[in-house]
Formats: sequence, structure tokens, C-alpha cells
Amino acid sequence: MLSTFRQSMTWLHTWCGIVTGWVLFAIFFSGTLAVFRHEIDYWMMPELQVSVSADAVTAGQRVLQQVAPAAVRWMIDLPTERAPVMRVRWQAGPKDRLQSRYIDGGGQQLSPRETSGGSMIYRFHYGLLLGRTGMWIVGGLAMAMMVALVSGVIIHAKIFREFFTFRPFRPAPRAWLDAHTVCSVAVLPFSLMITYSGLVIWWFIWMPGGLELAFSGERAAVFRDMAPPGFERVAPSTVPAVMADLSQILRLATDTAPSGLTIETVAVANPGVPNARVDLTRISDDALWGVGDRLRFDGTSGELLERLPERGAPAFVTHRIIRILHEVKFAGPWLRWLFFVMASISCAMIATGTVLWGTKRRIKHVKSFAAGGATRRDALAVFGVDAMNVGVIGGLFTATGVYFHANRLLPATMSGRADSEVTIFFLAWLLCGCAAIAYLLSFHRRFASLHGAQSALRRLWGLQWAVAASVALAIVPLDEMTTSGISRAAKRGDAVVLSFHASLLIAALAMAWVAWMGLRPLTMQRVGRS
Repeated sequence: MLSTFRQSMTWLHTWCGIVTGWVLFAIFFSGTLAVFRHEIDYWMMPELQVSVSADAVTAGQRVLQQVAPAAVRWMIDLPTERAPVMRVRWQAGPKDRLQSRYIDGGGQQLSPRETSGGSMIYRFHYGLLLGRTGMWIVGGLAMAMMVALVSGVIIHAKIFREFFTFRPFRPAPRAWLDAHTVCSVAVLPFSLMITYSGLVIWWFIWMPGGLELAFSGERAAVFRDMAPPGFERVAPSTVPAVMADLSQILRLATDTAPSGLTIETVAVANPGVPNARVDLTRISDDALWGVGDRLRFDGTSGELLERLPERGAPAFVTHRIIRILHEVKFAGPWLRWLFFVMASISCAMIATGTVLWGTKRRIKHVKSFAAGGATRRDALAVFGVDAMNVGVIGGLFTATGVYFHANRLLPATMSGRADSEVTIFFLAWLLCGCAAIAYLLSFHRRFASLHGAQSALRRLWGLQWAVAASVALAIVPLDEMTTSGISRAAKRGDAVVLSFHASLLIAALAMAWVAWMGLRPLTMQRVGRS
């Protein structure tokens, strides 16, 4: 038994981190990128990067009247700051699936390439692309993360004083511990919030007992019971009628108080008949609650018929606030970047924790390894975790860059293209892990001494970061060669594409600097500082 409560918490913190560290890092890394998943989606469909109409509603209405005049439902998705594209959707019959079409400013159909886009990164974040099973795994890991955070606070009794004690040039365990502590304290409230909210928004998966008891397991019924009342459904008529100008209805909705609300989708029920209805949902991007309202207009006269405030039961309001907070739906560009930075530091917290565990045991392992002779089997057993740290953490950056490369290099009309992108991503990640293990086995004799072990591991990290930096840097010219993406974006002033490439360049430079640090020769005088 451990003698003190703090020792028990140290043991708990260590093993929660060791067992879950690699997958937690992947979850936090993908969640960090998912902050800008809409922008990633937009970049990965270059065919949509065209000029949009100043009056998107008019263009959308004209297209829908041509392609789906007898549909029971129309929807027009308006261009937004994060995704300046236009899309129309329609439902041919009451039981039919929605069909969609992207259009340009002139109403012409656009055919974007099939891609998994940023949605793959988002789905990997909350479910590891394994469906309900993956969500259960992520939920268990989130609970382990909560335990690690709370036990970490208990371990570091003087945590805030330690935050101001960063000694990067001290011997390796001390330097890594300081880095881990600084990262942890810097984003502790954020890490607690993002982990807890990630658990709460999927409460009906972790705690299905109440749902089964009260609603017979029907999840939709739960939210129908909590959500604000909606508009009554109107039975369609068989008599044709001329639709009102949707752009006029949109202007009327924009002028209706309160101000500061945006409209992203125009929905039309029963278009082309006398009882057509136009429903608009207005939301605020600057409010944590996402406050807004819903407006219903007569589809033929354009008259405002009804207005419903966006309210609901306390449980619905609480759940929505927590979800909006977790998914940064209330934030403008600067606040999203702040979330991105804090999430990046959380990734660094997890990464430094996994590296610290191996670093603390390196001296003991080198001594036992040297005494038994330099064999590949011993090297793999003793330093395999160090090599996998490189493959999992550094390799994930490389695999993400390769994922973006695949989007540009695979034929645009290729069948099963989206699945091929995902396959390439995981193959690249696996290859990075295999390469790290192969490097360890090739240079296993160096691990018989502390200097040799540290030099080899530093070089392995440096090589991996150099590859990741090269892959990220190559995306910029590749995009220009394959789609003229940069020149077209510069000509149109496309801030989303230009920001994407600027972020890539910054990330590539940062990884190149880390690679240079790792590939520098390690002299005997610097062994204790590595």
C-alpha cells in the first residue's frame, strides 16, 4: 500500500496518463483542428472556391424553381464567413431523403470532389471513427482525463508557484516536468471545462437509464420534450400559387428586432402552393446561449405570421449552453483562435506527460540495458515507449499533412475517394510508428550508454519533426500547382484559404525549429540538459 494520500494520487495520475496518453493526445489534437473544421471542409473542396452571389437567396430560389418545383420542402444554405459557399437542398416527397446541390453566383451547379474533409477530423475526435463503440471509448478516456487533472492538482500542492518555475536547461526529467506543469496550469480551467463538457453533451450515452425508463430509449423524444415548441405543420395544398420573393422576406426578417442576429438557412415548406410557409431561424454568434428566435412567413404574400422566442426547459438550455461552449459555436474568429491556442497547449500537456514518464526511467533503463549487453530485444523492451512517443505524437502531425496531400493528389473523380483519404491518413500514421521502431532497432547499440540513448532519441524526434515540417510546407506549392488555390484566393480576397495557408506556414516553421533543435549534435557537456 502507498503510505500517503499524495503518493496514492501520484500513482493514480501516472497510470491514468500512461494508459490513456497516446489516444488522449490524438483526441485532443483532432479536437484542436476541429475548431476550424468548417474552414478545413472549405479548403478541401476547391471547386467551391468561387465567387458567390450578393443575393444568394434569389439565386437559390431560381435554381430550386427549376430543379424541384414540385418538392415538399426547400432549403437554401446561405454563405457564411467561415464557409462562403451556396447550397440548395430539397425533399421531393414526405418520406424522401434531402437532395442537395452547390451553386455559384450565377446559379450554375458546382461539383465538388468527394472528400472526408474536416468532418473526418471532427468524427475522429468524438468517436475515433468507430461509431457508438468509439464514443464509449472516448467517454472512458474523458473520465480518465478528469481523474488525471484532479489528481495532478493534488500532487502539485504548490502548483501556482511551480508555474513560474520553468527550467528548460536543467537535466531532462526536471525540464520535462517543468514544461508539463507550466502547460497544465496555463490551461487548467480550459482543460477541466472542455473535458467535463465533452462528457455532458453525450449524457444520454453514458447514463441511458433515465432515457430508457421515461422515454423507452427514444432519444429524439427526450429532446422533443425539452426543446422549445415549433411551428405547426401545415398540410400541403394541390392548388398552384406564385411564391413570394424570398429575398424580400429575408430583408424583412433582417429588419425585424432584435438586431445582431444572423440567418444561415432559409426553409420553405410546401413551396408553390397557397399555404406555403417560409421559416427562418435567427441566431447570434456572439452570445454563449446562441440566443435567437424563429420567424414564420406566408410563402405567397411574404407576411410575417408568427414569431417564437428560442427558449426551452432548463435542462435543454443547460445542455445547449454546454454544447455551444464545447464546440465554440458562440465565438468569433479571435475567440476561436484563443480556443485553438489553449487546446494546443492541452495537447502539449499530454505530450510532455507521456515523454516525462520515459525520461524519468531512462537512467535506470540504460544501466540495466548496458549490463545485459546491447540486443535488439532489450532495446525494444526498454525504449519502445520512447520510440512510440515519436511515432504517435510526431507521426500524427505528419499523417495530418499527408491527409491534406491526398486531397489534392487523388483524382477528383475517383470512386470511393473520401474513404481513400482516411485510409492514407491512418497508413501514414502507422508508417511513422513503424519507422520509429525500425530506427530504434537499427541503432540499438547506442542505447547502451546514457549519452548514446539521449543522442539517438533526440535525433529520432528531430527526424520526425523534419518530415512533418516538410510535409506541411509542401502543401502550399502543391495546392497552387493542382488547383491554383493561392493565386485564386489572393485575387478574390478569400480570407479562409489564405488563412489556411498562413497557418500551415507557421506550423511548418515551428516544427522545423523543433527539428533543428533535435538534430543538433549533443555534446557530453549537454547530456544533463537534454
